[in-house]
Amino acid sequence: MEFDEEKFILTCLNGKVKIQDKHWKDFLSFLITNYNLNTNIEEEISNPNKKDFSDCSYINYFNLGIQVMTKPDHETIDTIFLYNNDKDKQFKKGYPGKLPFQLSFQENNVQLIKRLNKEPIKKGGGGKIPIWLEYYFTKSSELDTSQLDKYGILFNFVNSNWSDLNNPIHFITLYKL
Repeated sequence: MEFDEEKFILTCLNGKVKIQDKHWKDFLSFLITNYNLNTNIEEEISNPNKKDFSDCSYINYFNLGIQVMTKPDHETIDTIFLYNNDKDKQFKKGYPGKLPFQLSFQENNVQLIKRLNKEPIKKGGGGKIPIWLEYYFTKSSELDTSQLDKYGILFNFVNSNWSDLNNPIHFITLYKL
């Protein structure tokens, strides 16, 4: 089975993919098989950790470094969170697949701003709140947005100090605007 991981993740943000869809389950199976993850495929896919709220659900695939937020129907994928390896206590493993737009968990806050060549919205910092950078893109932007008209990427970092020039990415959030 082959998957274009980067393209599939963006396709999931179109508001039509449900967590019970065969394509979503095939994607998770692909990650487990392709990256030789030591986890039970059926158990990981059939029994994710799920937290329901009145307006959405959060589905956690702790062994895959993936968290999904659903739309209010509690089934349709709305937002995808991809976790960096060993930067989070709950997620046993980081997301093993290819990130969209040739992003890399190896990049830090300074490298991301330079590479994306676009001033982000900067938030957090100070005290115990980690910093984050948020970018909005449209089809006219420099990144390939063939899958979506408008979308956002949020980079959450580990540390809360803006002067930390080597602050590693904790997780990446991808969503449609």
